Amino acid sequence: MTMPALAPADPLSSVSQDVGLGDVTDRETRAGLEAMYGSAFPLLQTDPSDDDWKTWAEALWERHTASVQSRLHLVQRNRLFRIGKQWITSLGALGPWREPERPRDVARVVENMIQPALDQRVQLITEQRPGFRVRPESHNPAALKRAEAQQIALEYQWDQQRMDRVLKELAYWAGTDAVCFLELFWDTNAGVWYDGLNAPLGDIRPRIRRIEQVRVSADARATKRPWYAVLRESMPLASAAVEYGVEAAGKMSTDKPENRTNLGSIPVQRLGYLLPEEEELFREQDLVDRIVVYCDKSEYLKNGLTLIVVGGTVQFVGPLVCGKVPLIRMTDGTTDPAYLPAAIMDGWIDSQMRINAVKSKWVENVRLNAGPRLIGKENSIVGETLVGGTMSVISVKGMGAINESVRPLQGFSLAEDALALLQSEIKHFEDISGYSATSRGQFSEDQSGRAILAIREALERIFAPPINAAAEAMTDWAEVSLAWMRWGYDLPRAVAVEGGNRPDLARQLQAQDFDGISDVHIDPETMMPMPRSLRLFLIKDMAQMGLMSPQETRRRMPFAWIRDMGSPDEDQEARARRCAEALRSGQQLPILWVDNEAIHQDVLERELILPDDTPPQIRAAAMDRWNRLGMQAGMKGGMMAPEPAGPQAKPPGPQQPGMGPQQQPFAGTNPGMAAGQSPVPGTPGAATMNAPGQSTDASAASREFDARMPS
Repeated sequence: MTMPALAPADPLSSVSQDVGLGDVTDRETRAGLEAMYGSAFPLLQTDPSDDDWKTWAEALWERHTASVQSRLHLVQRNRLFRIGKQWITSLGALGPWREPERPRDVARVVENMIQPALDQRVQLITEQRPGFRVRPESHNPAALKRAEAQQIALEYQWDQQRMDRVLKELAYWAGTDAVCFLELFWDTNAGVWYDGLNAPLGDIRPRIRRIEQVRVSADARATKRPWYAVLRESMPLASAAVEYGVEAAGKMSTDKPENRTNLGSIPVQRLGYLLPEEEELFREQDLVDRIVVYCDKSEYLKNGLTLIVVGGTVQFVGPLVCGKVPLIRMTDGTTDPAYLPAAIMDGWIDSQMRINAVKSKWVENVRLNAGPRLIGKENSIVGETLVGGTMSVISVKGMGAINESVRPLQGFSLAEDALALLQSEIKHFEDISGYSATSRGQFSEDQSGRAILAIREALERIFAPPINAAAEAMTDWAEVSLAWMRWGYDLPRAVAVEGGNRPDLARQLQAQDFDGISDVHIDPETMMPMPRSLRLFLIKDMAQMGLMSPQETRRRMPFAWIRDMGSPDEDQEARARRCAEALRSGQQLPILWVDNEAIHQDVLERELILPDDTPPQIRAAAMDRWNRLGMQAGMKGGMMAPEPAGPQAKPPGPQQPGMGPQQQPFAGTNPGMAAGQSPVPGTPGAATMNAPGQSTDASAASREFDARMPS
């Protein structure tokens, strides 16, 4: 099951209560529901059945079918152009695309510029990882902690959902279709394994929805979210059995072939070859229709509505589980304000067709003039006799001179004109698409650095729209992901270092970490591609200015053998956070000599000491640990190389004049050391500092040191 059964399909009272439906007998409420969702809306009935829900979902789908036919017609053309089928035409305004029959002496050459241009945009969008920034709703320490947890959770979800691959597919379909959708659902078979349930905890999973699989309310625009969306797809019967069970898979789809939701469900054969489609694996398979309806929260449905119908059987009906419509829209950056806009690629078609036409005429001219041609009177040429390997004799008959009966025909060439026109059209295509030698990194040797920067600025302006669109889509993805985690992370999730060197993620996430207002933003600048040489230059420059430690510099260098090396600063902060979490639970981890006291003190201040809502006993323990860390830092700062302490170490002498009880040297130190200095760790007399009562060193020196630590 991909959706937990939070609410049964019936009776009406249970569903009405879950979705926040008011009094259906009220005339105003009933009229509003009929206007928004149609007269077939099942909750208007006393006891709706599965057939009522299915009929309503199909009616809602059919209501918006006519409004997307012209857009889907151009989408199929764009997909054919991308794969190189570019000599096509349609029968009528909305007829199927086909390739007309080609005359024998006509050349149809395809110089496919669209596919590499679209692939380049996909590469640019997916080259960078989005930089998530969660802003707290206030400067309250609890709000700051929640914002930090949300940012860590989003980075964790990006890896868990494999969004690098998902974003690549989204950008692929957005290139030809202008828009693509991402549906996030809760998969109960995903997530980490929990022994208490003897099952996985469940987690968020993405699903790509193409334009032909989505219908939305009529008032939807690029700046206005639809208040309901209908998703419909044909899935194999075997897949339905895996996800919903054999009985839940229901009956097979009985739709007519032309009404199938996916463009590639029926083989399309034209002129002896099979046009490739998106769902090649669906051919000759039993299909089942899955319809999903999301109704946003409204005056009449306080909690929204979610409906899942598979094969005519209602699998789930209830409120919006995560509180949001889990559908994310991503465009190719077009300026069209429609919800299903025209693609940027639509403006490339004419230029692509002219390139093909010019090159085809060029090929025809070359083929026509590839060999000699003769012009002569009818029946004047008797035959041609081959003499040797390279010479032949043409026999003619007739009176008079031979050149009066047969004359060589002078060939002609279109090369110069065709080349000039071809270069002009290619230049025009490069200008409107951005796919040029410059965007592929080719520069002439005499170009100055300032000229190269100007060229890069021009390229960024061309590719900024699709990158900005991707950043907006990933911002919506982040908001929906946080909503799902707020609902589903009822048990703490230990977001640890699972497969990656990320010690900063070593913390637990709970549902309360996602309460409150979620303000997530992705700066498009973080998704703008940056040349590798420029990255290395910036890393080197920051290291030289002292803004980055040598350890951080090595971690960020793009070499595999360095990337596997952890940063000591991150390791220290990870342990400091674990120590703070232990204090919250009433425990204490030992203070180690190798601890970075500044990092540990900073974490204690931000998480336990400064927040006003920290319990007094936990704050007192944090202050005690902070003081102990400060004393250890002072001991490290004044440390001198001591003599090795042997088993005959002298006991501490009498108190020196002017020294307080907390400034006396302890047993095991070098008698020549100044007050407050520490022995070298690892020597027999060195003490390991721990919380009171948790010393791991049994020596008298360790006990004496712990006794002198300030409380």
